Amino acid sequence: MPAAVRALNGYRMPSGDSYWLGALADRLPDVALRLGVKLEPYQEPGLGPSLNCVLELSLGHVFLLSEDQHLIGLSRTSGPDVYVDCGLAVQIGSAPLRTELLNGLGLAPNGFAFVPDWDEDAGARESLARAEAFMAQRRERPSGHSGIEEGAT
Repeated sequence: MPAAVRALNGYRMPSGDSYWLGALADRLPDVALRLGVKLEPYQEPGLGPSLNCVLELSLGHVFLLSEDQHLIGLSRTSGPDVYVDCGLAVQIGSAPLRTELLNGLGLAPNGFAFVPDWDEDAGARESLARAEAFMAQRRERPSGHSGIEEGAT
């Protein structure tokens, strides 16, 4: 694995939520083989097998790459979805993070097959606001309380 890329285990997004940067054109097994990274297979309930890996690049930014086999089979995507912490997307911006990932993985500048077609800055800010509100509610809730009122259906 290149010195600039490190695989992580048990990573949690610091803000509590992730933000979608797009989908890579290269398949995840091919990327992992080039990097010498072990993929983590899992079963997505109701959807089947998936693969993922969490990578930390030289600047310390962390990227989750996740590839759902059913989407590949349906030709809905050609490679893994890429996620970052929504707080990082707000702080750095989506386009610079995509460039960092492509450079870090040694992929071509056109290495993303799909990128969002919405106002990414606003989308990242909305995701972060939702995550912060959720985490604040969680901190305020008494231990063991689910947040669902008694008798609610």
